[in-house]
Amino acid sequence: MRGINRGFFVQSDSSSRTLQQFVLLDSGISCFGFPIFMKRCTTDTVSPLKIQINFSQTEMFSESSMAILDIHSRTKEYVEVS
Repeated sequence: MRGINRGFFVQSDSSSRTLQQFVLLDSGISCFGFPIFMKRCTTDTVSPLKIQINFSQTEMFSESSMAILDIHSRTKEYVEVS
């Protein structure tokens, strides 16, 4: 695990390495953006940022919600951003 974290989610809090959000999805297309902030002076600019996203689904919150994850769906995505 890296000793110094370069990316964080809250601009005023460089320790905000985790973001948890609950989203009600409907039958339309949904797209969400999440900014990742970095300190102005970053020592390591060569190594990529490593981002892991976990997906889960709870019970339906409204009748318009449609299930999008089935038992065979991937629930984790891992990317590196250079």
